[in-house]
Amino acid sequence: MNPKQTVTFVTAYYDIYDNQNINRDMEWRITHFENLLNLGIQICLFVEKKHLGRFIELEKKYSNLKLADPIEFDSLLIYKLLENTTYNMPKKRNATKDTDKYLMLMNSKPEFVNKAIEHDFFRTDYYAWIDFSIDYVFKNKDLTYKTIQALSQSYMLDASFLLIPGCYEIMDYVSPQFLSNEIFWRYCGGFFIGSKDKIQEFYNVYENHFMEFVKETGKISWEVNIWCWFEYKKYIDISFYISDHNDRIVNIPYDCFVSPLFNTSVGFYEYPFYKCYEPSSASYILYDNKHILNTRYVNYWYNGSGTMDINDKEGIIKSKNISCILDNSWNPTNFKEIHENLGIARQPCSFLGLEDIRLFEYNGGLCFIATSVEHSPYYYNSMIIGKYDYEKGECYDGRVIGSPFNRLEKNWIPIVKKQDNEKDNLFFIYSWYPLQIGRINEEDKLIIEHRFQIKDEFFKNIRGSSCFIEKEHTLVGVVHFSIDGSPRKYFHMLVALDKETFKPLYHSNCFFFSSIGIEYCMGFNIIDEHYLFWISQNDREPCLVKVPQSSTFYAFSF
Repeated sequence: MNPKQTVTFVTAYYDIYDNQNINRDMEWRITHFENLLNLGIQICLFVEKKHLGRFIELEKKYSNLKLADPIEFDSLLIYKLLENTTYNMPKKRNATKDTDKYLMLMNSKPEFVNKAIEHDFFRTDYYAWIDFSIDYVFKNKDLTYKTIQALSQSYMLDASFLLIPGCYEIMDYVSPQFLSNEIFWRYCGGFFIGSKDKIQEFYNVYENHFMEFVKETGKISWEVNIWCWFEYKKYIDISFYISDHNDRIVNIPYDCFVSPLFNTSVGFYEYPFYKCYEPSSASYILYDNKHILNTRYVNYWYNGSGTMDINDKEGIIKSKNISCILDNSWNPTNFKEIHENLGIARQPCSFLGLEDIRLFEYNGGLCFIATSVEHSPYYYNSMIIGKYDYEKGECYDGRVIGSPFNRLEKNWIPIVKKQDNEKDNLFFIYSWYPLQIGRINEEDKLIIEHRFQIKDEFFKNIRGSSCFIEKEHTLVGVVHFSIDGSPRKYFHMLVALDKETFKPLYHSNCFFFSSIGIEYCMGFNIIDEHYLFWISQNDREPCLVKVPQSSTFYAFSF
């Protein structure tokens, strides 16, 4: 089943010139428009009645195209506002191209998108303007087509937004006189995207304030200049990203949206029954030529509103861990409950059992790191490491590791650097902003040894998820961030580090696995040109998600 499309793309075709450019006539434009239609994205198209017959043919050919009710040029808002007004044209313009009709049409883009919302042909959350023949500016077409297709099925992290690409960061001041005489590419003009409320607000700003600019300057101007003026006047809040009049125009920043994974296969496991418990998240490791999975069982669940119900009279959250061996088809066998023989004092608390076990190999032995309140001497979360025996079914030789900053801890990610003929070096990723990686000293306290500054403040929210897997010269792993809500929403990225120095190299776009909500991934592997993710949903319903490496993720450099 294909992911749901979340965006309606809106465009228009109007013949506003007396003499058609023989190189860019109607059929040339339609050829480029069809390249967009062939992507399968949902498009709402506006035309005048005189061209309706030609585009009805296209609508019959493409189920993803909907023709809106025709709007004649002299019925557009901008035309009617200017109809009885005396105005001049900008001084520096292409007189053949930048006619008054052209400037009116360019300033009608928000009106077209607003009317598309009224039609609501595709019942989508977001609406985007895209120029009718924008395809001609794309150079790396295959990649840009994939970008547009991914965007068409993505979800924005802000519920209310208007996002417009542009060529220049905002300047301290640009005078209305300048904006009325010369084009200023603060915004690109050929593409923007927004939520319904912000698009409607954009159109209302045109209704209420467009003529202020005309009266103040005595002129009409390009839409990109008018948007810049609206911005200066604080009539509308526009989110901006740097771009250009090429493929970059649709390259929305990765921290604005999340995408579903494509071409996935999902496998659910038959887990053994334990009264009052449900299987949850799982950690994976290849050890001793065996695919070992540790699955956490929990005695609680999240209901539809995101609140937690606990299956215990005293309200105590309990965890137990179950190991299994995966066969060659990645199906579990040999389930065995893991008992805690840690040799660490317990304390009364409301959280019992080892949480979020991650498995790793160290000096030839199988080890774990986990979060614990029950075994913490500080009455809050501490990290515990120890040995893991999947055959005997026990965790043993536990050690509480002190926090480098004496605070609540969770989600440390082990990285083992193997040394020829020497003991392995064991490191832990402690945080991501900055990236801090430490080692355990003789007093069982984590000491930070590596620090890498990450410029993007978005990484303030990033937390560790999975262990990292070697891939060529890199270490690749899963990280996550969450957004408050009911329920809370978790999203993910892949991150690559230099295998030798741990320097952060690049990361993927943000994505979710199955649905937007509480999704968590601790198990990860790379095999046979696929990524394998062991995930849980609502801290239950664990499954294996298999994704091809080839066409799923985009790389962003740090």
